[in-house]
Amino acid sequence: MIETFTPSRGVSTLRSLTPADGIKIESWAYDSSANVIYFGAREGGDLTQLAGKGAGAIGRIDVASGAVKKLGDFHYGNHGAKVRGLTFHAHRLWFVLEEGGNLNYETGKGGGVLASYNLTTGQITRHHVFDTATGLKPRTLVVVDSDLFFATEKGGTGGLGVFGALLGGERFELIGEFDAAIGAKPDFAMSVIGRCIYFTPELGTSGFLGGISAYEFPALAAHLFLPCALCLRCFQFSMLLALAGGAAGLILHFLGNLEFERELHPEARGWTLVWATLKGATPALAPRMMILLGLLGLTVTAAPDEPNQTDETTHTLNP
Repeated sequence: MIETFTPSRGVSTLRSLTPADGIKIESWAYDSSANVIYFGAREGGDLTQLAGKGAGAIGRIDVASGAVKKLGDFHYGNHGAKVRGLTFHAHRLWFVLEEGGNLNYETGKGGGVLASYNLTTGQITRHHVFDTATGLKPRTLVVVDSDLFFATEKGGTGGLGVFGALLGGERFELIGEFDAAIGAKPDFAMSVIGRCIYFTPELGTSGFLGGISAYEFPALAAHLFLPCALCLRCFQFSMLLALAGGAAGLILHFLGNLEFERELHPEARGWTLVWATLKGATPALAPRMMILLGLLGLTVTAAPDEPNQTDETTHTLNP
């Protein structure tokens, strides 16, 4: 069930859930503009999944009336199972699924998925399928600006979990691995406070009994220029403008010098005229620096092939 607390009434039940609605809610997100709570249920939903337990569901509760609308059931083979870290961002519900994805891991259960649910189309998109290198059994997810940070319970070089991000909701980046010193096997509690993300590893730290660890963001300037999709597109557009401006400048400088040289030296012909034009009063090759800058910028931001990093498979959830 979902309960509310007010000082005058104490604790009261907002809504009791059924297995069909979804049960064992461990993550939820509040949309203040609509006064609704979105929830992720780890079990329930379609009870034909996972031996009658269900692979989980996502739904919406109207805070004023307590009415529940199920947005959809997870299907183990298509989406994954056991949702965690549900958060509301950019008119999507973002979350991780602890199981599913690549079923070659975790004795056929799968290593987990990072996915989102489009509130407009009703479709779920898998943005990343976890593996040994990028982590197994994701436990939690938080949003900072347009980036989504996650922690996994297993995977990585030492098998103690990894910490990473989906920058701009598109580009996967592995930030670091958990170990005995900073903590291992992070739990589902992860919070953003100031310039740090705090998480609670079950093991590791002094005495190997767990604790509270933190990741501090880079300096503000570096964080502002993280290569999110929009930043990259704007930068690439500016490099195209530099390239076009340099080409136009090269042509205009050359034509202006050519006219001047023909008036000054009407007898000049061939290479003599061309060379004099290139090194004239307005050097025709000066704009080449803008061309080089544009080519360099476009080369640096060209997206390399990254196999096995993302899986943009999209399915529609059936409520």
